Amino acid sequence: MPDRCRINGFHNDIELKFKATSGDGQLLWISDEPSIEFLSVQLKHGFIELGYNVGGGDLWMTWRRYRVDDSAWHVIGIKRFVWNAEFH
Repeated sequence: MPDRCRINGFHNDIELKFKATSGDGQLLWISDEPSIEFLSVQLKHGFIELGYNVGGGDLWMTWRRYRVDDSAWHVIGIKRFVWNAEFH
């Protein structure tokens, strides 16, 4: 992994494999401090929550297809293009 990660202003394509035993916690955080740009993937009440800011304000979305705090392995994909994002 590079020493420094940067949010691409136009797109991100991320895949995470994880096993969670808690319903709340941070899975991924990328920030280009001191700017306001960030990308966050976290667990909130057992569901995946994506947050990002690429200069136009904070945007948050939750994937409520199923809970992922069941101690099983999960793989999630996230695609972001400018202000649009989707889970897969």
